[in-house]
Amino acid sequence: MADVPGFVAVPKDRSRALRLFGGILIASGILCAGLSFLVLVSRFLAPGERQKPFVVYVALAAALITLGIGTIRGRRWARHLTLIGSAASLAGALLGAPFTLWLVSRFVATEPRLSSHGATVRFAVLLPVVGVLLLLTLLPLAFLLFYRRRDVRETVERLDPDPGWTDRQPLPLIAAAVFFATSALGWLTALSRPVIPAPGAILTGNTARALVLGIAVAGAAIAWGLYRGMRGAWLAAVVLSVAAAVLWLWTIRDLDFEALQRAMGASDEEVAITRRFDLRPGLFVLTAVGAAAWTGYLVWIRRYLKRDPLVSR
Repeated sequence: MADVPGFVAVPKDRSRALRLFGGILIASGILCAGLSFLVLVSRFLAPGERQKPFVVYVALAAALITLGIGTIRGRRWARHLTLIGSAASLAGALLGAPFTLWLVSRFVATEPRLSSHGATVRFAVLLPVVGVLLLLTLLPLAFLLFYRRRDVRETVERLDPDPGWTDRQPLPLIAAAVFFATSALGWLTALSRPVIPAPGAILTGNTARALVLGIAVAGAAIAWGLYRGMRGAWLAAVVLSVAAAVLWLWTIRDLDFEALQRAMGASDEEVAITRRFDLRPGLFVLTAVGAAAWTGYLVWIRRYLKRDPLVSR
């Protein structure tokens, strides 16, 4: 409704909705914690099985529960980080959905036990995958649309009036810094058993550990520089992202996927599955499109860099 002269428009209080979305985040975190427990139990039941993403589930659980509590309390940083996470999840879902559908369809077409039963069985296999992909797309979209609402922002700013660390720079710049920081932490989780494919080789052992540590340190330095609004950090982010994409595309061309899986501890059944079809076309397109989108984003956020990195927005 338009403003009436003499009256002051009162923003809607979205505290109740914040508690609802915070509860959903906490419930999602508890689900991830349950999955991490199941992974831990499976290690004791099958000691010889290769390492599963236990650390990933634990990190997701901690992040989601923290964001949920922060959302319920109406904290600015929780809104900002949930916006960043929702946008990143939505972008990842939109980018990964075509590759996932291609991968599953290729698996169904080359699996003798499924391909011999006709289109009905193939459709029955693909239908749950499509449902999961829709959920992974619609859920972050709902969070993104809610948290970016003006009345939600005004409610959070009323509940948390003092600007925090996520207000130091424009949110797109904070998002890039968070991406490099989480990437650095992700690389550190690979130190226990690093396996890095490279052009013409698969790096393992101490050589791979040194490379992983170097990438993690570089990512952390770039994240800190972006958070401070430094142009040098932005340039390093562009160079590192483009170089990594080119190197990975070069690696894909001659990569021995069977040797890579063996180095990662895959079972004979898992190796046999990927041996039936070539992953290169899908990985090449996924990498090229993802790298182009990410590089475009980095070029776009250049406008937010300032000469004085200590100036708040």
